[in-house]
Amino acid sequence: MFDADFWALLPVFVVVNLTAFMKAVGDLSVIYRASYRTQSAVDFRTVQGGLNVYGVGTLVSGLLGTLPVAAPWAATAVYISFTGVAARTVGLYLGALTIVVAFFSKFLALLIAIPSPVVSAAYIIIFAMLFIEGAKTVFTGQVDQRKATITGVSMVLGLSAAAFSGFFEGVTSHLVGNTIVVGGMAAIAMTLFTEVSSLRAKKLQTELSQSSLAAIDEFLSQYAESHSWTEEGGNRLRLVGEEAILSLLEEEQDGAATDNRRLVATIRPDGGSAELEIVVASGEAIQGNIENRMAYLGQDQALEDEQELSVRILRHYASSVHHRKYYGLDIVSCRVDQ
Repeated sequence: MFDADFWALLPVFVVVNLTAFMKAVGDLSVIYRASYRTQSAVDFRTVQGGLNVYGVGTLVSGLLGTLPVAAPWAATAVYISFTGVAARTVGLYLGALTIVVAFFSKFLALLIAIPSPVVSAAYIIIFAMLFIEGAKTVFTGQVDQRKATITGVSMVLGLSAAAFSGFFEGVTSHLVGNTIVVGGMAAIAMTLFTEVSSLRAKKLQTELSQSSLAAIDEFLSQYAESHSWTEEGGNRLRLVGEEAILSLLEEEQDGAATDNRRLVATIRPDGGSAELEIVVASGEAIQGNIENRMAYLGQDQALEDEQELSVRILRHYASSVHHRKYYGLDIVSCRVDQ
């Protein structure tokens, strides 16, 4: 069973499945954004749940020796925009209907009988709108040059995969000719390279509490001084860091936290700016989302006075703020211009 052919094909299947999981994460994120009428930050706990379901389905399919289940399809976002319907119950009914239809070959024959030009025209519209949805997800807020480069190069390499396959033969030809594999692996490689090359990042580990504000302020002050920031820029960086921590503390109090959470603050230079990333082991204590609270400003939804002040300061002094929520983890990324 575990012969030479198995070990030769194992890396190929690992690469394909890793790329498929990356695609699933992107598809689930697009579907999440399309499911809300008002713009909201992606709750990655929902994405994690969908990814777990996909992973379990793939594992069960492998154990049964059948084809893997279909990954989440981002074209669902296009259907949502067409119909204006994003209710979960509708998805459950459609899933049940799909299972029922699978046992009626005549209905499947009717679908196959649809002329190819009609199907092609429909797919042109679907994938055109899907491209726009994907662009919205990637370039939300201020466009990051590094993220834009990774996205653009990966997309071009993926679309050129068919041309690359002509230089290889056999299994390698099929692997290199796969658009998803080439584009996904290019994105992974470029992301890893940019992370490894950012060795100038400084890190501070402490706890999420009021007593840690002084240590974080000193940490940011030393960074601003070591990188020759002006006094105004250094004060802006310190203020953003303080308000980000205070916002997390407010959300933790709302979540009735009973113990201190571990916090890791990382800051790295990026041209004339600094990227501050705050990672908190949150459990279920931190309930809200800073990014959503920033979106509420100027709308009918009203925040409490203290919360509104903190969020307004963040929006004014930080060029971008992103809050990603996972199970057991909160990541707040702030970009501050020098």
